[in-house]
Amino acid sequence: MTTSDDTGIPSLAILDELADRLLEYAVEELEPERTTLEVTGYADGDYQIEAYETVSIHTDPDRGEEVMERVAIRYDRATEWIQRHRYYESDDGRATQEVRDLESYPDPVALAAADDE
Repeated sequence: MTTSDDTGIPSLAILDELADRLLEYAVEELEPERTTLEVTGYADGDYQIEAYETVSIHTDPDRGEEVMERVAIRYDRATEWIQRHRYYESDDGRATQEVRDLESYPDPVALAAADDE
């Protein structure tokens, strides 16, 4: 991935391209009127891009706190894959229920091993 300088931080053009790819999947998987796009950058140069929809909000009777069910389309920077996540979020954090790859690339190590056979 091309970065804007030698810090490893991606350029806005790269982030824009990733956001466009992610939104193409979000249109198919989420309700556009209820979808939020977030781009988060961190001091170490890492970042996260996700579009999410809050499907439901309910109170957990055992803990007495709100629990949100969300579906998110995320770009996984480590694998460069776009994935669909379904999870529950509360004050205690997130509990992932399901992850599905929407766009993935062949594992280069597996391809190299197959070529050696």
